[in-house]
Amino acid sequence: MNNIDKARELKDKGAHLLEKGKTDAALKEFQKAVELTPDDIAARKKVAELLVKLGRKDAAVAEYQHLAGRYATDGQLAQAIAVSKLILQLDPSHTQTQETLARLYSRKTGGSSWLEKIPPSMAGALNLKHVTAPQAQPAPLVSAAQVAVEPSSLELEIDTSELPRAPLFSELPREIFLALLNEVAMRSVAPGATIVREGEPGHSMYVLAQGNVQVVRSLGRDQKIVAEMGEGTFFGEIGLLSDVPRLASVVAANECVVLEVTREMLGNLTARHPALEPVLQHFYRDRLLANLLRSNPLFTGFDDEARRALVDRFALKKVGQGAALVKEGEPGNALFVLLRGRCDVFHSDAQGAEHAYPSMSEGAIFGEIALLREGLASATVRAAEGCLLLALDRAAFRDYVLANEQARKALEKLRDERLQRTVEMLVKLGPEYAAWV
Repeated sequence: MNNIDKARELKDKGAHLLEKGKTDAALKEFQKAVELTPDDIAARKKVAELLVKLGRKDAAVAEYQHLAGRYATDGQLAQAIAVSKLILQLDPSHTQTQETLARLYSRKTGGSSWLEKIPPSMAGALNLKHVTAPQAQPAPLVSAAQVAVEPSSLELEIDTSELPRAPLFSELPREIFLALLNEVAMRSVAPGATIVREGEPGHSMYVLAQGNVQVVRSLGRDQKIVAEMGEGTFFGEIGLLSDVPRLASVVAANECVVLEVTREMLGNLTARHPALEPVLQHFYRDRLLANLLRSNPLFTGFDDEARRALVDRFALKKVGQGAALVKEGEPGNALFVLLRGRCDVFHSDAQGAEHAYPSMSEGAIFGEIALLREGLASATVRAAEGCLLLALDRAAFRDYVLANEQARKALEKLRDERLQRTVEMLVKLGPEYAAWV
């Protein structure tokens, strides 16, 4: 019988003992299983949970540290952060795990080495394919079992250039990374519970550290699941920017653990660390533009390099109800993408009466007519409520959008449709307007 089969038998025996309320005996069986298969995450987690139940906090912290090391080196930062929060609940003075996560995932400065050491206290459950021996102290080949039994004898390194970049976190310098790590909240969510509710204003972003969630939208009286998300997913980030209503609900499909970052939290961190502000703006812009650039016909013709350059030229813009974004008869200065909110579109006649076009909602693009014609706007666009937008200035529009044939054709098609709609409205207003057309 191999070690995996032996470990399975030990875990089954441990589970049976737990059912009988024999926690101490069950713990010993799970510990034996971990000795045979040190990289068995589920067994280690059970050992840590049982140690907590028995009041052996120091031993539980030691097991959780090995779990955090495994998650971190496997590229699962959200899970590693969640484990670090569990450690802090047991030992509020603990710092080693957070500092290790910061070294692995925070932004590297010029000249920094990509190789980072993993402390032996976090190396017991590592997947050895991620590990290299430090050049200064070459280590012999070791078995996974040796890592668990003799962690203090090992010097292990990780090439952090091979780790996936984590949104927001990987853009932070180490000091701010640690500050955010200490502030972020961890929440357990029961199956069926709503994390984000459609129609309600949001103030938080969430990272799914454990479990699966469903994205649900109201269609009349029905509720439709429009997407599912798994561990490591970020969602709700627009709540960090604006009080606009959530477009959909996010519901726990099973038992979940989420990390919550609030607007207030980031405001306080930015006050202490001003360098965080440009990082946040870049994060918001990238996240909010990501889906648009992949799906909107205007941007699908850009290659990855051009798309990245274009993203950097968009600016976030928040406006209140009644703000005029485009004014009829005035030069256009930007191409706008409406991310959240609703805008009214209208033409004013000679007497000042407003004649409405269909309003625009999330995803709408406008401002292109004046930019394409190098002339004046043909209608006014006014915020019907608080809106969040992205704006591309005239120079960037010329350099990137007009230079891309597919994007230019998509915009020309949109322009022609809107101009035709304007013509039809003016004709309906009377002969004097028809003559103007």
